[in-house]
Amino acid sequence: MKKAILVGLSVLALSLNTSCGKDDGPTDEPKAVEINGFSPASGTVGTEVTITGKNFSTTKTGNNVTFNGTVAAVKEASGSQLKVDVPNGSTTGKIKVTVGNSSATSATNFEVTTTQAAPTISGLDVSAICAGGEVVISGENFGSSAQDAAVYIDGEQATVTAHASNSLTIEAPQTAVTGLVEVKVNGQSGFSEAQLEVYPAPVITGLSINEGEWGSEVTIQGTFGQGLKIHFNDKEGQNLEVSLDGTEATKMYVYVPEGARTGTFIVSDNCGNTTESEEFTVFHGRWTQVADFGGGERSGMIAFAVGDKGYVGTGVHDGSIFSDIWEYDPNTDQWTQKADFGGGFRSAAVNFVIDNTAYAGTGSLGTTLYQDIWSYDSGADMWNGETIFPGSARRIAVGFSIGDKGYIGTGKDQNQNLLKDFWEYDSNDDTWTKKTDVGAVGRYFSVGFAIGDKGYIGTGFDVNSNFLNDFWEYDPSNNTWTQKADVGAESTVRSNAVGFAIKGKGYIGTGIDDPINQNLLKDFWEYDPTDDTWVQVASFPGEARQSATVFVINGKAYVGLGNGSNGSLEDFWEFDPDPDPEN
Repeated sequence: MKKAILVGLSVLALSLNTSCGKDDGPTDEPKAVEINGFSPASGTVGTEVTITGKNFSTTKTGNNVTFNGTVAAVKEASGSQLKVDVPNGSTTGKIKVTVGNSSATSATNFEVTTTQAAPTISGLDVSAICAGGEVVISGENFGSSAQDAAVYIDGEQATVTAHASNSLTIEAPQTAVTGLVEVKVNGQSGFSEAQLEVYPAPVITGLSINEGEWGSEVTIQGTFGQGLKIHFNDKEGQNLEVSLDGTEATKMYVYVPEGARTGTFIVSDNCGNTTESEEFTVFHGRWTQVADFGGGERSGMIAFAVGDKGYVGTGVHDGSIFSDIWEYDPNTDQWTQKADFGGGFRSAAVNFVIDNTAYAGTGSLGTTLYQDIWSYDSGADMWNGETIFPGSARRIAVGFSIGDKGYIGTGKDQNQNLLKDFWEYDSNDDTWTKKTDVGAVGRYFSVGFAIGDKGYIGTGFDVNSNFLNDFWEYDPSNNTWTQKADVGAESTVRSNAVGFAIKGKGYIGTGIDDPINQNLLKDFWEYDPTDDTWVQVASFPGEARQSATVFVINGKAYVGLGNGSNGSLEDFWEFDPDPDPEN
């Protein structure tokens, strides 16, 4: 019986053992943990580190993380990313992650750094700069590379261009403003004791006027700092220094430099920042008052230059007619009376010069008009025998010379007819030849002069008292007149003006612009025959006037006399369209 029980138990045990060893199906094997990387690569204790990889536990406690053997607490966990803080006591070494029986170790070390002292600034090499300028910052704890240090001026980040642990070189941004300098390294900041003054890059937004003469004051509007330079760049390639009369944060007060032509104001600072204005139109030329005419007030004179002397005479004042002639010496600024005009008392006569011999004639004495022409020898101070002008007697005609020929045309005759005939005088054989009539209508109170081998006549008024601004060019080689660009501004007509030529350019100015109101003028215009254009130049600085007179000596015109708003005048002014800026 006992034996039977033992056998039964053995069979039961075998049965149970066989049942327990039965395969009920497959079980999941844990997948291997992988570390792909971590960030940052270094940090102090407490720095948060993100570890990326595969097959991490999705529960924080399912992951065991160590830094060179020191366990770190997991803050966040997912299958592909863990976040931990660098634990106390850790040292530089590998990061290891273990999940169950599977472990992975990082390919590179995590560098555990010690806590760095905050940066300090001991000084700046300058106390003020312009926007975009360079500053050298001295101090300590500026990090191990330029990437470690960020620099700000009043909160505006600057560019670090050179780095050392105790020195930084920065470039201020264009938008920087005055403020403290901050150096920031690893989240810690150091500040300068004093503010760095930043002058903004100059910006021009406008001009108070957009045209003017040399010496005109112009207010340049915009944004301006200190240490600025102002120049005027004109269309002729000149870069002229501009005189500064004062500066404010939003305004600069300057003067148009002498010698300038139309161009732009340019403002620059020491850092190379520049700004340019809109175009400014320059009415060029310099006027200088000289000695009053020696013969006193008058109008309707003759005027000419021989050599380096000017001659003015005849004319009328308060009903009195004159025959006196006066010589002007620009070197001494003195007038000297010379021999009276050979034709006697005269006003509204005409003149021209050929080979240093002056010729003058026509004109009137009261109601009598003349045809006589007299020659003047300035060396002998003598008027020589008359020749007779073959055209009708006239007054207020136009005269000029081209080479060895003299020309007279237009004017008003004894019967009040306005004339447009034109005559050439040959001094070699004392003969006159009629040429093609001038322009479209008869005229008087016109101006005339020669530029090179061409003659020019324009302005005045016609038989219907229409004031004119047309301008005509005469070519003696083919005896033709060609209409050119009207004188001056499109709406400006004038009579009783003066005209002259200097260095290949023609000039017309003063006069009146209205036969009824007789508005007196003082503007002047320069004509360039190469492109048939007029530009305004410096206005006559004396009293506005009509029926003035002019002569030219050595590239300078001398304008004076005439009638102003209160009668005849005696002042004279020198005009230099292109003076040497050094003089």
